[in-house]
Amino acid sequence: MRKFIYYFFAITAVLLVHSCVQDEKNLFEESAAKRVDKVLSEYDALLTSAPDGWLLEYYSGDELLGGYTFLCTFKDGQVSLLSDVETYYHLPGTELTSLYRIISDQGPVLTFDTYNQIFHVFSEPWSDDTDGYEGDYEFVLLKAENDTITLKGKKHGSLLIMSKLQESAKRYLEKLFTIEEKLVGVPRMRLFAGGKEFSAAKEERSLTIKYPGENGEIETESTAFIYTSTGMKLRQPLTINGRTVQEFTLNEKGDLIGGTDNDVILPQPTPFETMLSGEQWRFDFNVSALPMLNRADMNDEMFAVIRNIYNENKRIMDETLIWTYIGANELYPYMDTNPYAIVFYSTGYFDTYSTVYGCELKSDLETTVPNQFIIKPTTPGYDFNQYYEHFLPLVNYIGENSPYKLE
Repeated sequence: MRKFIYYFFAITAVLLVHSCVQDEKNLFEESAAKRVDKVLSEYDALLTSAPDGWLLEYYSGDELLGGYTFLCTFKDGQVSLLSDVETYYHLPGTELTSLYRIISDQGPVLTFDTYNQIFHVFSEPWSDDTDGYEGDYEFVLLKAENDTITLKGKKHGSLLIMSKLQESAKRYLEKLFTIEEKLVGVPRMRLFAGGKEFSAAKEERSLTIKYPGENGEIETESTAFIYTSTGMKLRQPLTINGRTVQEFTLNEKGDLIGGTDNDVILPQPTPFETMLSGEQWRFDFNVSALPMLNRADMNDEMFAVIRNIYNENKRIMDETLIWTYIGANELYPYMDTNPYAIVFYSTGYFDTYSTVYGCELKSDLETTVPNQFIIKPTTPGYDFNQYYEHFLPLVNYIGENSPYKLE
């Protein structure tokens, strides 16, 4: 009986092995090399099937750089690239053509393997830093579905999206530049999600949101973004107050609207927010001209103060006060510690000199007057006490006549 059972299992095992071999033969009728070649050919056919090209949402490993758009048209082993990237040699919108291949390495890989001055700038090494901006120029093709290809940087591992364009690359880029011109340099200091307000900080290509966490501490969410033909798109979705957003559309009012129910909003900045973000409010005057000329909208009292410090500067320093401004301090942080200041520029025989008196800028919450704010002089800054104390009357005048209204 035992011998029979032994023979039974031996025969069964042989039959199972024979069956598996037969299944394997049926499952892989083509060689591994042919199967790989087929996949590579299919991806190449997909890339070249888009007459208007593909939009690559490009991010390097350096989040501070933000995201950039590459419009890629593939044909006959060549790729034509248009982008909003600006390099030392090329302005945004410059079209450059180089070679590409689809090879087998960790799966199907798209490689931009001949140098392109607008594409390889992110992967070029700097002297002793071999990674540069930690950008990739070779990408594992992970999947393709619904006119979208998901890629992964071969060296640094960034996940990127490439989608088929529905209009010409040049037309799309024109729309993108129009949006970018409206948004670059314009601050976004508030975000509304589901009707609740949060602190925001929009840099040139990154967005940071601050909100109270579960333990009462302030949580911070930051992500890079790209500009689009209608607004901007975040690298990854953000969820704030239960609302998730990844894409924003710029409306006619200048607000950026996003979210499933369009209830995530980055509103157009107020004049005061614009001032805090880096704007400078400049005094234009010409004391040497006729008394009623070149004084803009200054009243007699203020113009008299400026004329007095102008004359004192000429007497003490033998220099000419050419202009002054209030706002973001150009000397901060390398030459002065005040982020906001009253800044004076004075020219002598050999050069133009600057000096600073720090100030605080804050919204006047005790009034119902729109766009009213307070200027509070704080401490003398760069070279003020040493050379330019005679400018103090204007500093005092500005502080004593606060608040002001932005128009």
